[in-house]
Amino acid sequence: MPKNLIEFSALKMDLGVNLQSSLNLGAGELSEARSVRFERGGGVFTGPGYREVADTGTATSVDGMLGATIFKALWSKSGTKIYYMPDPDTGTKYDSGLTATTATKTWFQQQGNGDVHVFNQQDTPTRIAIARNTVALTSASTEITVGADYIDKFAASGNVRINDDVIAYGAKNATQLTSVTGIQPAGHAVNQMVIQTTNPSTWTEEKGTFSFELDSRMVIGGQINKENVLKASAPEDLNNPAFFYDFDANGTVARVFPHSLTGGIAGLGRAFVFGERECQQILGFDTTTGSFLTSQISNQHGAYNPRCVVDMDGIVCFLGNKRLMPIVLKLSADASVPSLDEKFDHRLRPWLDDLDDIADQDDAFLSYDSTNKILKVGARRGGALEVRSIDIQLNAPCGIESRPGWAWAMFDGKMYWGGTTGKIYRDDFGRSNGGISVYHNWKTGRMSESKGKNIQLYNLEYSGYMSSACRHKLRVYIDGSSTAAYDVEHDDSTANLQTPVALGGRSVGISTIGGDVGAPSAFPFTNRILLRGITGEDVQLEWEVQKDGAYLQVDTFVLRAYPTRRSGKTFN
Repeated sequence: MPKNLIEFSALKMDLGVNLQSSLNLGAGELSEARSVRFERGGGVFTGPGYREVADTGTATSVDGMLGATIFKALWSKSGTKIYYMPDPDTGTKYDSGLTATTATKTWFQQQGNGDVHVFNQQDTPTRIAIARNTVALTSASTEITVGADYIDKFAASGNVRINDDVIAYGAKNATQLTSVTGIQPAGHAVNQMVIQTTNPSTWTEEKGTFSFELDSRMVIGGQINKENVLKASAPEDLNNPAFFYDFDANGTVARVFPHSLTGGIAGLGRAFVFGERECQQILGFDTTTGSFLTSQISNQHGAYNPRCVVDMDGIVCFLGNKRLMPIVLKLSADASVPSLDEKFDHRLRPWLDDLDDIADQDDAFLSYDSTNKILKVGARRGGALEVRSIDIQLNAPCGIESRPGWAWAMFDGKMYWGGTTGKIYRDDFGRSNGGISVYHNWKTGRMSESKGKNIQLYNLEYSGYMSSACRHKLRVYIDGSSTAAYDVEHDDSTANLQTPVALGGRSVGISTIGGDVGAPSAFPFTNRILLRGITGEDVQLEWEVQKDGAYLQVDTFVLRAYPTRRSGKTFN
C-alpha cells in the first residue's frame, strides 16, 4: 500500500444537493442529482418514478384535484368533466354529472360536513352534496336511506348519483330519498357515495381561482375583473350549521387589496393571501364590523399563482419572484409574529435565480407529500417546466425530477397528480415513469487535499443496497472535466443475494414504501475498485442508474489517494 495515504470519505450520504458550488462541499453533500431520495441517517438512493392509475379519457389537462377526507374520494376535473374516485388505484372513475368550461382551471373546496364546492373564473359555482347509503339497494328499491344527519343536505326532489347510476327521486322524509327510480339491476352495496349537484341561490358571482376556510367562513379570491378583491361568506350558525356557504348578504364581507391576488391558504389560526410581490396575513374578522383583519408580511415576495402556495404540516410555504420561502412564526412580547425564512432556499438559489420571468410561470407549482415529507417545486426555466424536490426532514434538495403535473392532491397517504392528457398518476417504487426507465444520478462535490496540489487515486470502496440484476455506472471526474477518467458499468455480483431486505425496512429506502411481506427486496453490497493512474488536483464521483425497476442505495464511500508533486495551479 502506498505511503502517506489520504482518504476522502462520507460515512453518511444524506446531506442533499447544494447548487451553490461544486467546490468545498461537505462529505456526503452532492453537487448534482436527478430523481433521487435521501434516507434520514442513511444514504442517497434512486427515487421513485410514477405510474398511471386512472385515465379520464378526455385527452386534456387534469387541471383540478382534491383529496377529500370526509366521504373519502379523489376528485378531479379534466376537460368538461368532474370525476370522483373512492379508490383511484383501481382506475375506476365515476362521472359526477357536473360539467365545466374546458379551458378554465377549476378548484375544489371541502366543507366541514363533507360537501364539495367546485368553482372557477367562469362557470356558476356548484355545490356537491354528499352522503352514503346505509341500506343496500336492489333494482326493486324505491328509497335510499342516508340517515337523519345528512338527509337535509339534499334538495326536496331531483337527480342524484350513486357511482354512475343517475337516480331520480321525489320527496324526502327524515332519513330517506323516496320514490326512487333508475337503479340498475346490480344494485348498490352499503356505504356507496350518494351525490347531488346544485347551484345554491346565494352563489351568483362567487367565482375565482383560490379559496380557503377561515372562522367558519369560505373565502374566495381571483374573480375575473376583480382580481384584487377577497370575498368571505357569512359565518355558519353554530346552532344550525348551513349546508352551504351563504354569499348573499347576512354577514358577507369583501376587501379590496392594492394589488391583484395570486393565491391564498389557511394556516394555523390565521390565513395568508399573496400577490406577485406581496404577502399578507389575515388574523380573522372584526367582531363588530365583520371586516377582514389583515397585516402585511412582505411587499417584495409573493406567489406566482394559486398552485404556488402549500401547507407543509402546518407551515405555509410559497414560490414566487424567484424565491421559495416558508412563513414561520416567531414569538414576540405580544404574540407570535409571522416572518419569512429567507435562508430556506439557500442551496436552490442558483436554480431559482435562473428561472423565467413571472409572466411565464402560469404552470409553476408546489406540492407537498405529507407522508414522505417531500416538497416538489415546479417552475419554468429556459421555457421548460423543471421539477426539483426537497426532503423537508433533512432540509436537503434532492435534485431534478420529472413531474410535469397541473394539479396535485394527497389521498389516503399517497400523492396523486394529473397530467396534460387526462391521466392521473401516483409516485411508485417501480422506478419507471409510466413504464419508461427513469434516469437516476448523483455526483459528489470536487474533493481536493489542498490548493494546487496533485493527488493520485489509489482505490474506491462504497457500500449500500441494490436490487437483484441492478446495473449501475460509476464515473470519476478529474479537475471539473465533463469527460470521465473512469466510466465503468457494475452489476450485482458484489451483492449478498442471500440476505434480502424489504424496501422500506432497516433504513433501506423511504420507510413508507413498505417493508412488509411482498415488498420488493434489496441486498447489501460493497464494491471495491482500483483507480490507479488517475491524477489531478480534485476528484468527483458519480453514480448512475438507468434501468427500469433497478434500485441502488449508496450509504458510504471511502476514496483513497496519495499526494504527488505540486502542479503549480491554484484555485481562484
